[in-house]
Amino acid sequence: MFRLAAFAILTCAGVAQAQIIEEARTVALNYSRWLPNLICTEHIQRFADFDTSGKWVVVDTLTAQVTYFQLEESYKLIAHNNHSANQRLDNLAGAVSKGEFGSFMRWIFDPAAKAAFEPKGQETIRGQRALVFSYRVDREGSRLELRALSKSVIAAFHGVVYIDEATRRVLRLTAESEAPADFPVRDSYVSIDYDWAKIGDGQYLVPVRAETGMTDPAPPPRPDPMAQWARHRPTPTGPLPPAIPTKYRNVLEFRGYRKFAADSKLTFDTPK
Repeated sequence: MFRLAAFAILTCAGVAQAQIIEEARTVALNYSRWLPNLICTEHIQRFADFDTSGKWVVVDTLTAQVTYFQLEESYKLIAHNNHSANQRLDNLAGAVSKGEFGSFMRWIFDPAAKAAFEPKGQETIRGQRALVFSYRVDREGSRLELRALSKSVIAAFHGVVYIDEATRRVLRLTAESEAPADFPVRDSYVSIDYDWAKIGDGQYLVPVRAETGMTDPAPPPRPDPMAQWARHRPTPTGPLPPAIPTKYRNVLEFRGYRKFAADSKLTFDTPK
């Protein structure tokens, strides 16, 4: 009798968890349609750890205009190191990311992804009770594309989703890619936090902070300040020393949400 009762409890728990995932799936797949056309400012600080020693240095700061219009995201660089700029963000050299406005949710919860979920308990995020699930998406069901120079690959990925217990909305998600061993980028990850913001007359759950990172196991050597004198030095012989991996980390903040209009545009203010 005890074993039968325990089995019944486990079965009920499994059904409840499956129902939570299905309800969260419905909300996540409709997230992009639920958002209004909007515009906001994205502030990005890019860091590098040139010898994986844990000493992070600021590489540069970026300000981008993010437009979400008719279910599509676009990113336009409007300032680079506090100097005015005007170009597509993905045309900028270095590590950049996009997809915070619903793309990752679709890649995780789309039935075609066939993500495997596992409950991991509960946490409180900004005062909201969240149900925590780990997940994994195989390469066959993945839509996560990694790009490095002229190479690109669709990679499997795994992570954690934090689901609002009351509304079944995703409050936070993480994703770590599983790149092939010969791909030039390793340890690629993203973490996105969502919170409520007033846009027009309504309240909407939008990205407020994100962090991305990756490791380049064999980056090109950094410029030598004495390179101009190299021709006066003897040429070294023997094998080159092994390349030292470099880690990159971006910290993103989204601010100033408002409804998008045909004449909407943003300017940047130089921080004090």
